[in-house]
Amino acid sequence: MLAASLLLLLINLLTIELEQSSHNKLKDEPLNSQADSDEGTNFESTNFESTKKDEQKLNESQKDEGLIKQLSEDDSSSALSADGLRIILAPKWQLEGTLLSNFERLINLAIEGDSSAYFILSKNLRFCLFVPLNAESLEHSMNAALDNGESSNFISRLKERFTFCEGITKDQRNSFYSYNEETANNGYVPAQVEFAKTTAKTFMRSQGHEKLERDEYIKTRDQFKQQKVDLLSSAAEQGSIAAMERLSFLHQSQNYGLDGLLKAYAYSSSLLEFTENNDLYNRHQWFVQRLSKRLTPEDINQAQLLSAQLNEIVKSNGTLYPKQ
Repeated sequence: MLAASLLLLLINLLTIELEQSSHNKLKDEPLNSQADSDEGTNFESTNFESTKKDEQKLNESQKDEGLIKQLSEDDSSSALSADGLRIILAPKWQLEGTLLSNFERLINLAIEGDSSAYFILSKNLRFCLFVPLNAESLEHSMNAALDNGESSNFISRLKERFTFCEGITKDQRNSFYSYNEETANNGYVPAQVEFAKTTAKTFMRSQGHEKLERDEYIKTRDQFKQQKVDLLSSAAEQGSIAAMERLSFLHQSQNYGLDGLLKAYAYSSSLLEFTENNDLYNRHQWFVQRLSKRLTPEDINQAQLLSAQLNEIVKSNGTLYPKQ
């Protein structure tokens, strides 16, 4: 099934020139929808990294973190953390040139079973999701940005994103979800973390679920939200710092089941156990201290037990995925 979908996408590549002629008929996404924020409360006041900040620039440098800042992707698997865990880095997703110029190569690598190629393809398609599809919609977006008083840097980034994404159709951009889901369900940790960056609103909109009947709409949305938590939980057990932080973030919103604050405390506590990033450590240390004032002693004991259980699972699995 996976190979078939990839082959179909490869066929679509051959018809891009024909499809481009129909782009003028497609309505572009609004300018202010270029990135998502997660469900629940926005914790910018606590300096949690938002998806918008993460994806705002195509060539944004990845963060250095503790012991890994001198490591390349190739030698990271032989490096060990202070706890003796094998450090694994997510592949760098930014591409040289345009997405169209890299498209066929990524498809071929994915067909051969390269999970990192599948992840990079999905992430770049998602990056292009709300970028103008054609010159006409680009001009409309630029005019809207000027009317809103956006800076010249914003306009320049918009042009750069358009150039990078040009030639990739709307259907192809919307397919980011199926590629991301496939790789995440196969246990690829970077894809599991990436999956959770898609909000329920973007999922429902990009996958054509907006017009479902109310009960079916709610059921589909809630299943997606639970899937996010399940995939993040799997990634956290493999030592993903980003997954621990995202789970703490989601549960703090108290929109993801019972005992949200308790679970947020637990995941932040586990993050403190494994992260070697001083800024991240200080942020979550403060967060745990703040939560401790809102939880009962019994809740704190239970949260510490959950954290200890997760820590043992991580150590047993033997891997650490630092936040990048």
